[in-house]
Amino acid sequence: MAIDPNYSSSSSFTIYKNYKYFSIKKGIGFGAFGGFIAAIVFAGILLFLPAILNIPIGTFFIALGELIFGFQEGFDISITTGITGFSLNLIHGIVLGIVFGFVTSSITKLYPRNKKKGLLQGLSMGIISFIIIGIPLVYYLLDNINQILSTYPGSLLSIKGLGEYTTSVPSFSQLFPITFSIFFISYMFFGILLGGIVTLAYAVYHYDLNNMKEEKKG
Repeated sequence: MAIDPNYSSSSSFTIYKNYKYFSIKKGIGFGAFGGFIAAIVFAGILLFLPAILNIPIGTFFIALGELIFGFQEGFDISITTGITGFSLNLIHGIVLGIVFGFVTSSITKLYPRNKKKGLLQGLSMGIISFIIIGIPLVYYLLDNINQILSTYPGSLLSIKGLGEYTTSVPSFSQLFPITFSIFFISYMFFGILLGGIVTLAYAVYHYDLNNMKEEKKG
């Protein structure tokens, strides 16, 4: 197969010389997909976090869902609130992905032309997202969680099916350090994964386009 003149190899990275492979439309699409995948991983962390904090599984999604429904009791509303919280997490990831794809595909110097650059840009996105969204979100969620848990056993989390909660209610100061640290790490991982997916998507697109050209020549 002939070597595509539009790129050159530098170390283990492939750097594209022809910027026609990058576009805002493709960037938004790749970013939305990357954000969705990264949000699924983020959701797994939110499910795992309560086990570390010794609070009921699903607490963070229910607290997040209260952005829409407010604090309410009952099994049915708790399920709805939890699903809403999960959906908000997906929307949050997709929107961040779209923003990342738009910005990195609309400014020439920010094009994710190689793996290193894409991952570093993703990490930067994770840091910015944590500062703008993550930190306020931690305070909001913990405030809601404290309200949810402090009303036990009359709270929605005590309804049969959501697990038992028999220990004393942890205070905000007890929950904050671990939650803050895990959210910080999670946003970093989210950004790196997002940057990697967008960069890989562009690489696959470039590879397929190059193969199509070679087939036409053949």
